[in-house]
Amino acid sequence: MRTFIVELGTGADLHGGDATTAALRAVQDCFNHVSLPGLFSVAGLKDPNEMEVEVILGVPAGVPPVDLNKVAANFPFGRVSVSVQDGGLSAPGGGREDDTITMVNAAVYVRVP
Repeated sequence: MRTFIVELGTGADLHGGDATTAALRAVQDCFNHVSLPGLFSVAGLKDPNEMEVEVILGVPAGVPPVDLNKVAANFPFGRVSVSVQDGGLSAPGGGREDDTITMVNAAVYVRVP
């Protein structure tokens, strides 16, 4: 497989401390910065499900785990794999003592045959 595109995104859950919410927003941020018409006209893809999509999430330690299936379900095409590594950020929300901002970074790789 050839890497056709790499896109980066950041998402945050500003009050809930929910890494899945932050991850979904990070993936959406990637979607907001990329369009893939070249998959067909340049890479010669015939069926969008032939592509492989790899998602690497940088998630802060100590937060509840990301629902990887929920993240993968946001991709309408392709064979999607999602993995997590240490990263992101947990920061005080500035309101209540238990108010936490959880930030997740995403790297999305689209590969074609």
